[in-house]
Amino acid sequence: MAKQTPEGRVKAAVKLAMAPYGVYYFMPVSNGMGVMGAPDILACLNGRFIAIEVKAGKNKPTALQIRALQSIHDAGGLALVINDTNLDYLKECLNAPRQARSNFYLHCTASTREFCRLEAPQAGAAQAHAVRPEDKPAVA
Repeated sequence: MAKQTPEGRVKAAVKLAMAPYGVYYFMPVSNGMGVMGAPDILACLNGRFIAIEVKAGKNKPTALQIRALQSIHDAGGLALVINDTNLDYLKECLNAPRQARSNFYLHCTASTREFCRLEAPQAGAAQAHAVRPEDKPAVA
């Protein structure tokens, strides 16, 4: 059996975490024929669309990945970045998918900040956020 990459181990843990919930999911093949920046896992649970970008260690999403996650969030989907340190947040989201909040904005860097147009969470509302109309990217 081939040795698994660090990101592969996190993907396996995500799939294992989703199994008890009966989540429908698939992993788009990224061979140059798909959508650039598409999340690693696209899923649906109780009618809620969930996009999961998987990262290992301290790796951060690219600008294209943040842009895709922002678009999914803006369309009403749940946009998550899951790594080996926040698998518990994924489980929280799966327990209550309708109340779950996107977390991708927590993983923005200086190079991806322009695509990450969410305000910081308000005090007392962990993971909650508000998007102001003026913060939405202009449609070309």
